[in-house]
Amino acid sequence: MRVVVLLLTQTTIDKLAAHAISPEEVRQVNDGDRVMIRNPRPRVEGSILMIGPTYGGRVLTVVLNPDPIDPDAWHVRTAWQASAAQIRRYEAAGRREDVGMVNDDEITSAELDDLLDEAETLPVDQLAGSTEVRLYIAVDAGTLRQLEQRAAQTGTAVTDAASDALRAGAHAA
Repeated sequence: MRVVVLLLTQTTIDKLAAHAISPEEVRQVNDGDRVMIRNPRPRVEGSILMIGPTYGGRVLTVVLNPDPIDPDAWHVRTAWQASAAQIRRYEAAGRREDVGMVNDDEITSAELDDLLDEAETLPVDQLAGSTEVRLYIAVDAGTLRQLEQRAAQTGTAVTDAASDALRAGAHAA
């Protein structure tokens, strides 16, 4: 399961805070060795549960709803400290493909660490023009609606609309 963009509203950030969870921890679970299972009690079709550890070792369960336009964008709805049953599910699965989700050629955190250890670090001024960076940002509900409207008007994904807006802002600065 490919999750490239996590979309969070202020309401969701407040829900996370009520569970003593930060948006950064949700990102850590997404970037780490996590499992994805279909939400057994979905409120939205296609909803999934993402279960995995934060960098600090807390195992969280995160509810994600698919974006209706962008298949790589997911709306974070809430998260909580994983239950004992959810932790057992995570430990039993071990790998994403064991729970019936598509792997999409993703690699484990350990494999990524090995690759990064071997990679050459380039100064920013030597980066190729096509170099892409994964960027996580929190936007308020109004901004998210504007990005969704722009994406719908142009027939593009929300991620593309956000990239275009960031690019335009960077060029204007």
